[in-house]
Amino acid sequence: ATTEIYTLSLHDALPILIQKYSIKWNINRLPKVTLAILRLAICEIDGMEDIPVSVTINEAVELAKKFASEDDASFINGLLGAYVHSKEQGEGEE
Repeated sequence: ATTEIYTLSLHDALPILIQKYSIKWNINRLPKVTLAILRLAICEIDGMEDIPVSVTINEAVELAKKFASEDDASFINGLLGAYVHSKEQGEGEE
């Protein structure tokens, strides 16, 4: 018998992760700028431990306010907050 192991690259995993926390929103309907900000913030949260999570979330929100909208900023804040909370509970890594 052959055992097949599948791994997702971070590039492939990010849309799945964002969709998981995008309650009531389909990732295909989110603005590209919003998706780019979310990808950047999640990569920073997961890969740059020297940057406090609160700073990453705040900067993502500020980017959204500047390049997207207040609604997008609120959405990003909520999604990243849920993601971080889930990680702290041991549920964020899949």
